[in-house]
Amino acid sequence: MRYTKAYVNLPDGQIHYAMMAGEGVPIVFIHKTVSTYRMWLPVMRALAGKAPLIALETPGFGESFDPPGPVPIERYADWLGDAIAALGIQRCHLVGHHTGAVVALALADRRPALAASLTLIGVLPLTPEERADHGTRFGTPFRPEASGAYLQDTWNYVRWAGADSPDLANREMSAMLRSWRTRSWTYGAVWDYDFAAAFQRVQAPLLIMSAPDDVLHPYFERAQAMRQDALPVLLSGGVNYQTDLVPEEIASALWTRVSSLSQE
Repeated sequence: MRYTKAYVNLPDGQIHYAMMAGEGVPIVFIHKTVSTYRMWLPVMRALAGKAPLIALETPGFGESFDPPGPVPIERYADWLGDAIAALGIQRCHLVGHHTGAVVALALADRRPALAASLTLIGVLPLTPEERADHGTRFGTPFRPEASGAYLQDTWNYVRWAGADSPDLANREMSAMLRSWRTRSWTYGAVWDYDFAAAFQRVQAPLLIMSAPDDVLHPYFERAQAMRQDALPVLLSGGVNYQTDLVPEEIASALWTRVSSLSQE
């Protein structure tokens, strides 16, 4: 099924998104740092025709507007929440990956009436000390400089993160080059956000996923212990690019969950 692209106009700028048509409660996807709506296309194709599917691009990424500077996760959540409302959506299933999971969690926490369910791929129930440690290791911007060495650094980074083919690495490298400055802003917002507190507080039905080779997998069992009502799904793999490498697994688990909730 083909997808279409468009923009939502907000007071602060335009939010870019891609969508596939369908009937019923929409499923809204939020990408990781650094990526774009394109990371969700394999999952959307696996779900084509089952529901309206919308992949938003967070401010600072893809073709969405750039924030004026660093802002907290709650601001990203409000921007995307306003975009969803502007599309006429009053209730949806929210799905986020890594940074997108944090934004989706904040959105479901701040606007509980919006979230019919919440699916998080890569969970971050970190202690304050762990958040501070991650902040020293992730999020340093790749700055353009005359030698072009940052291009090789960026390529090496996406390959290290699990982009196992030249095509996937090229796509993700392009996204990172566009967002070389804003990348550090969202990472900073992630480490400042108390994910664990919001995760324990949020009211939406929870589906959490992880892969054994995901950088965030060490926190998966902790998340299950915190929320024993959450449905856990262990993917077969995919490193940090599960939506590209195991999209059918994600789509199957997500649709099984969405379908079960619609029958309750």
